[in-house]
Amino acid sequence: MSVDVDSMTVSPAREAVAKKDKSSLVSYAKKRKLSLLRLGIQLAFVAFIAYVSIRHMVIGGGPTGSPSLHAYCPFGGLETLYKTVTTGAFVKKLRPSNLALFGSMVMLGVFAGRGFCGWICPFGSVTEWLGALGRKAFPNRIVVPPGLDRALRSVKYIVLALVLVGTYYTGRMVFADYDPYPVLFHFGVWAEISSAAIIILAITLVSSIFIDRAWCRYACPLGAIGAILNKMSFLKVKRDVSACKSCRSCSQTSCPMGLQVSQMEQTNAECIRCLRCVDGCRPESVKVAS
Repeated sequence: MSVDVDSMTVSPAREAVAKKDKSSLVSYAKKRKLSLLRLGIQLAFVAFIAYVSIRHMVIGGGPTGSPSLHAYCPFGGLETLYKTVTTGAFVKKLRPSNLALFGSMVMLGVFAGRGFCGWICPFGSVTEWLGALGRKAFPNRIVVPPGLDRALRSVKYIVLALVLVGTYYTGRMVFADYDPYPVLFHFGVWAEISSAAIIILAITLVSSIFIDRAWCRYACPLGAIGAILNKMSFLKVKRDVSACKSCRSCSQTSCPMGLQVSQMEQTNAECIRCLRCVDGCRPESVKVAS
């Protein structure tokens, strides 16, 4: 039996292509570690907040008890900021930890924009996971018309203004009566939770199944702060148009904020820096840059 040696010879061009493909796959695999890292961080913060909430419900509050969920919320730092600066006192249920967390979030925001929303916020993580489940169960997602989407995204700024004005005039956390975050992490123990907050949580969870991160997009006042910080952040997500292959792989990774990265040179204020588009870009044209 004869063997055609020529047919077994790999041409330099094919060898170069094979090496390039292998390099691309290795690079892609390395980048996927970023998604796993993010998931690990999200799970850690969700577990921590769940522990804090359960501990408070079991032990109780007060000087000898355990701090409530509110003490670990950076938005509380903004709510109590005016009262603390002018009187030295704190809004009820809020502590110095809120100011420290809010300050940390601002510093993170100046450096990496809405990174808190994309990597740390437990409520955002849960709604994002619901969206992932909804995408599998209901492939035909709800597509909000662009005009309505833009209008709804401005609602979170209105919510932010109303909360700050209401807290200033009343001296208490007015948003607590409507905030779905503590309702979720009270795990059905809702004796001190308002009916309005329970209803808003139900609407948020259901809508998140059909619209990724609906609360983050449209209603979260902390997200409004993050969006403002996004505009001045040092690190941004950018698409190198000259290197882009127009494969739309960055958009096909299903941006949780509904951004069409493949049509942008730079993501806007809505980007939560989850970096899924960076992970999904095979040509490596979407990157984090200053």
